Amino acid sequence: MTKSVFISPRRILAVIAFALPMTVGADATATPDPGHAEMHSPAPVMPSPLDPQTEVLKHKVLELNRQVEGLQRNQQYPAYSRVSVYFSVKVPGLLAEKIQVSIDGATPVQVKYDRTQSIALLNHGLDVVLQMNAAPGIHRLHAVFTGHYTNAKPDAPPYTQTLDAEFSKDQLAARLEIEMIKENFVSAPDMHLIQWIKAS
Repeated sequence: MTKSVFISPRRILAVIAFALPMTVGADATATPDPGHAEMHSPAPVMPSPLDPQTEVLKHKVLELNRQVEGLQRNQQYPAYSRVSVYFSVKVPGLLAEKIQVSIDGATPVQVKYDRTQSIALLNHGLDVVLQMNAAPGIHRLHAVFTGHYTNAKPDAPPYTQTLDAEFSKDQLAARLEIEMIKENFVSAPDMHLIQWIKAS
């Protein structure tokens, strides 16, 4: 088996960090007065504003990081076997705490959300909760949602919802969305599984 080696984005950022300009708080050419024995704490080192060339370099590093992450993802999850599961919440006032997802009885993947992240989900957010490889055919997805309403009392039990659904996988990458939605004003929230179909 051939193993590909990728440069970690963190190492790239670490190398660039050493190249960023810094200014020294104290005068490097100053000569200490021999008549004074007391010690003075050095002035704090403050970073200088980034010049245009450094800004360009920073953007290039970020773009390189995205490309490296894409290569790593394609290596680990090839398009012909990739299954990506996204999660969205479209129920006003319902804040996600966590979601658990498993496919074909595998060990569940759990994603937790803090308040800031759950609010971002409400604002048309879409989160990738699972990526895996699967053979063509019919597969079963199981998901458990846990959350609470913004106006819920502190001692109120969390709101939970369970989803069991099937999806089909062909030779192309499968993209699925677990959607927490409320059909109308009086109905209770429910979870649906949506399979995105790539336009031909």
